[in-house]
Amino acid sequence: MSEAPAPVARGRRAPSALETAYYGHDVVVHAPETIDELRSLVRDAEAERRPVIPAGLGAHAGVADPPAPGALVVSTHRFDGVVEYEPDDFTIGVGAGMPLATLRATLDEQGQELPVDLGRAAGGTVGGLVARAPFGPRSAHHGRIATLLLGVEGLRGGGHSFKSGGMVVKNVAGYQIGKFLVGAHGSGGFLLRLNFKLRSKPPKRSLRLARFDSSTEALEFAAALRRDRLEPAMLVLLSDAAVDDIRELGFEGRPGDWIVAWMFEGIEPRVKWLANESERMARGAPAKLSEAYGDEPAAKMLDYLAGFAEAAEPRENLGIARVVVLPTQLAELELRLRTAFWDRVGILAGFQMDVASGVLTLRWTAEPSRVAEPLDDVRKAALAHDGQATLLHLPPTHRRGRNRLLTPDPNAALARKILDVFDPVNIFGVHE
Repeated sequence: MSEAPAPVARGRRAPSALETAYYGHDVVVHAPETIDELRSLVRDAEAERRPVIPAGLGAHAGVADPPAPGALVVSTHRFDGVVEYEPDDFTIGVGAGMPLATLRATLDEQGQELPVDLGRAAGGTVGGLVARAPFGPRSAHHGRIATLLLGVEGLRGGGHSFKSGGMVVKNVAGYQIGKFLVGAHGSGGFLLRLNFKLRSKPPKRSLRLARFDSSTEALEFAAALRRDRLEPAMLVLLSDAAVDDIRELGFEGRPGDWIVAWMFEGIEPRVKWLANESERMARGAPAKLSEAYGDEPAAKMLDYLAGFAEAAEPRENLGIARVVVLPTQLAELELRLRTAFWDRVGILAGFQMDVASGVLTLRWTAEPSRVAEPLDDVRKAALAHDGQATLLHLPPTHRRGRNRLLTPDPNAALARKILDVFDPVNIFGVHE
C-alpha cells in the first residue's frame, strides 16, 4: 500500500515535478492567500536581497532562466476565478492563478475562445500563459497574446500595486506597460489580474495537407497561398521528424516529405469557398494533396503543432529551440539547420515553420550527454540570417547556467530601464 503524500503547510503549495527537477528536491513553494501576504513576502525578500521566482502551478518551470541559489518560489495560483465577464462585449477579466483548463471551460459555455493554441491537455495558469507568451499555430492570423491583452493588475518591487489598461480596447491607462510584462517570465513582478478580448469559436474548420519533394517547392506553394490573400488561420511547413509525428496521428505523409498544412475557419460558406480555391492552387503545383479534414482532425493538428514547442516533463533526451527570421529567410535557415543536424549522427530533429511569421521551431532528441550539442549551430544560424533564437527546453542537467536567449536581445537596454523602475532592488530577475 502506497504512503499518503505529506501534508502541505498553510501558505504553501506542493512543488510540481518540473519544479522539483529544475529547482531541487528541497524546493519550497510559497502560496499566499491575500495580497497583503504577497506584499510582505516581496518586502521581506527585498530586505534580504533574496531572488523571487513568480510561479503558478509549476507547469513550466525550466522555461525561464534558472533561478539563483536560495531563490524564493512564490505561487499566485490562489488568485483565481472570473473577476468580470461580459460575453456580449467579448471581454473577460480573470485572476492570474486561474487554470487554463478552467478558462477554456468558462469560455466554451458561451461559444467563445481566447485564440491562443496550447493544446487541450496543456497545464498551467493564465498568468503563466502571459508570462511565457508562447507562439501558437494561429498566432500569425489572430495575433499573439499581447494583442489580446486589454489590461493587467499586479504587484511589483517594493510591494507596490500597479495597473495598466482596463476592460476596453481603447483604454490606454498605464501607457500599455502591461504589454511589456508579456513574455517577461516573471521579471518585474507578479501578475494578479488579466483582462482579454475574446472571439467567437469558429463554427467550421477545414484542414488540408500538401506533400512536396523539396522545401523550395513547399515554400513556393505556401507563399502563393499568401499572395492570393486566402488568409488561412494556420499555415505551416513540416519536415523530418515532424512528418513522422503527424503520420502517427493518422495524417498522410511519408519519410522525406515536406508537408504544407493549412486551415481555414469561420462560417461554412466562406470556409468552403476558401478551401476550394486552395485546392485548385494545390492541384496546379507539384504536390500530392491530402483529403479534406474537418473539425476533429483540425483540432488534433492544432494540438500537435502547439505541443511541438512544449515539454510536459523534463525529458533527458529532448531539446527544443525557436528561431525567428524574416519569412523570406526561412528557406535558407531551414537548409542550414537541416545540414547541421545531418552532420550530427545520432541526433534526430523535426522542423515546424510558420510561413507567415518566419518562426521556425525545432525539436530534437539525442543521447542525454549530447542533447545540448546543437545549440551553437542554432545560435550561428540565427545570427547568419539576422534572426533571434530562444531556448525552449533542455533537461535540468544541461539547462542550469544557460540563458534562454541564444542571441542578443535588441530591446535589452530599454527593458533594463523599465525593470529598474519596476523592480529597483532587482529581486525578480537579473537586469544588470
